[in-house]
Amino acid sequence: MGLFTWIAIGAFAGWIANYFMDQDERLFPFSDIIIGILGAVVAKFVFSSFGADPITGFNLQSVVFSSLGAIFLIWFFRKKKSED
Repeated sequence: MGLFTWIAIGAFAGWIANYFMDQDERLFPFSDIIIGILGAVVAKFVFSSFGADPITGFNLQSVVFSSLGAIFLIWFFRKKKSED
């Protein structure tokens, strides 16, 4: 899977995650795109460690698993921010 595909999936996953995680509370401008890309990487790493390969290209399965990774990261970063 190419870099452009990772960026496209991550951006879309970040937008979806931000929609479900209270879209008025952004961490910084364009945070959903960056966190979406990081969420795709986290989802790929976590699920690959269990023997699955959920992110295979630009398809529904990849977007769903990337969104789950992005939702987790948004939750984690907001929790860390609220502790400060």
